[in-house]
Amino acid sequence: MNEDTNYSLITRALDLSDEEAWGALYEHYQAFVYHVLMQTNLSGLEKDDVVQEVMMKLMSSLPNYDKSKGRFRSWFAQMIRYIAIGAFRKSTTDSRRDDNYFRNESIRLEGDVAEIDAAIEAEWKQYVSQLALEKVKTVFNPQYVEMFIESINGTGAQELSQRLGLEVHTIYKYRDRIKRRLKLEVSQLINDLEPPTE
Repeated sequence: MNEDTNYSLITRALDLSDEEAWGALYEHYQAFVYHVLMQTNLSGLEKDDVVQEVMMKLMSSLPNYDKSKGRFRSWFAQMIRYIAIGAFRKSTTDSRRDDNYFRNESIRLEGDVAEIDAAIEAEWKQYVSQLALEKVKTVFNPQYVEMFIESINGTGAQELSQRLGLEVHTIYKYRDRIKRRLKLEVSQLINDLEPPTE
């Protein structure tokens, strides 16, 4: 963000008069909640309701968050989990009330809370990585970004070189540059979106 990176968005949002921080917080975390809920069997309207309820709960509960008791993500994941499971239980569509809340068959509604939290944590990592990749796309030539994505998906440098008409050393050079920049963007996003732990 535009201030000291250690002064996270969460910390800034604790100041209720900082409308810019609240707007950014809402934008990032609303998108993340939607991202998590895409892995559920809730209907579109139910997802919208859950997102709204989670964001209202976040705004009212944020001043009570105590970073000495754990990471923000864990605290927020618990909030998402309780609200989403409550919405699922209220669902009137009997065909979906078979305890299969998450589409992932290994995670059950009444299952281990740690499994659900792990699924939300994985979604968080994927979400932050996607945000970082979007930022990287604004810095590098689109051809090089596409080459990077293909290389991390298993396409070899020789094949990319032949197909894209680039030298192999150019493939490696830009893959490494983009990888470093991606790591930097992920780190920056984490600093911006999470309060520092003590």
